[in-house]
Amino acid sequence: MFDLSKATKLEDAVFRPGCMSVDWITLALRAITPEHRDLRRISVDLPYYLAYTHVDGDLSQALGEGVLEQWLVLDRTLAHLWESLSIHTNVLWPKGKWDGIMGDYAECLLPEMAKRGMVTINLIR
Repeated sequence: MFDLSKATKLEDAVFRPGCMSVDWITLALRAITPEHRDLRRISVDLPYYLAYTHVDGDLSQALGEGVLEQWLVLDRTLAHLWESLSIHTNVLWPKGKWDGIMGDYAECLLPEMAKRGMVTINLIR
């Protein structure tokens, strides 16, 4: 894990989870304070494994309750950063045959952010 507490000149932060766990992202983001005045954008890449996850309407069943809960905690943390420091969130994934479902997954993994229009969901070109 890395510590963002002293990175007060940081303008953009990009997180690329390569595994199911996203707890480390939440822990890193909790170190952000009002001293991080320059931070304007946080980007989170959706992990590749999601493209190969078969879901019949239930992402929690495909990922497991624990993993889904980690994403929901991350969702609340990102919403708090938006509300308190106006830090915008981007969710990204590489262009591919799964474009349609990845946007849906992003909305399921970050439901509060998506519902309130606090997140931009984009393809990486």
